[in-house]
Amino acid sequence: MSAASGGGTTAAPAWFAPAMDAALKPIKDLLKDLEDKVDDMKTTLDDMKTVLVALTIYTAMNHNRNLRDGKVTAFVPVPFSDGTMPADNDNTNTPLTSASVIAALTRNELLEYCTGYCGNKQYPAGAAGKTQRLADLRDAIGCTVHE
Repeated sequence: MSAASGGGTTAAPAWFAPAMDAALKPIKDLLKDLEDKVDDMKTTLDDMKTVLVALTIYTAMNHNRNLRDGKVTAFVPVPFSDGTMPADNDNTNTPLTSASVIAALTRNELLEYCTGYCGNKQYPAGAAGKTQRLADLRDAIGCTVHE
C-alpha cells in the first residue's frame, strides 16, 4: 500500500537526512558553544563562592577577635568551612556569642561545632580532648579569651 492511497507512510528520501544534518549543524555548534560557556560560568561561580565563603569567615573571625570575650558586644556568627551557618544545623542551637557561652556548651554541642569547624579531626579522650576542642572552637570563631 502506498502513502497516496492512505495505507501508511513512506521512508524519507535518501538526501533528506544529510540535508537536515547540514542545515542543523550551525545550530548544534552554537548550542555546544553555549553549553561550554555555561559550564565555564558555573566554574567561575563556584570559584567565587569559595572565595566569598573564605572572606566571610575571615571577616567574622577578625571582628570577633576585636571583641575579646564577647561580653560587651556579642560575637558574630562564623560560617562553617563549607559555607553553611551554624544556625542552619539543628544540632548547634546555642549561638556562640561569648567565651562564657562556649565554655558552657554541652558535650554534644561542642562535638557538633567542632565537626562543623574542624571536620573529622581526631581528639584525645577525656578532659584533654574537651580542652583541645574548646581551644579549636575558640580559634575557629576568633575568640581570644579563655573562660
